Amino acid sequence: MYLEDIKSFSNSENAHPIEKFQALAENTALQKNNLTKENFIKALKTAINFKHIIITVEKHTVIKIEDLTNCQHSKSWATCVPYATGYIKKGALIYQEGYANTIIGIPDAQQRTLYLLN
Repeated sequence: MYLEDIKSFSNSENAHPIEKFQALAENTALQKNNLTKENFIKALKTAINFKHIIITVEKHTVIKIEDLTNCQHSKSWATCVPYATGYIKKGALIYQEGYANTIIGIPDAQQRTLYLLN
């Protein structure tokens, strides 16, 4: 459901759809990586081989990479960061669309997890 249409998060009756997704992805993702500035480029190169590329930040943000070739250079991440859509939870889920770095923020101590699925 979430993999095909990221907007289905807003239709979830679960009070914590991002946490629910993370729990499901833990068991179904073919590959999972904790993202850092140091491994971000390598993680994106690996992601090319997968149909669904999802990144979560802690329990408050979820994005789906829509197009790895449509990217914008980010000084913070030191690479070209792809276009994504997703949600940030600030009480309610707030829809976001743009380059991933503007949604997931700058590299810091928050846990960012990349889930790769087919």
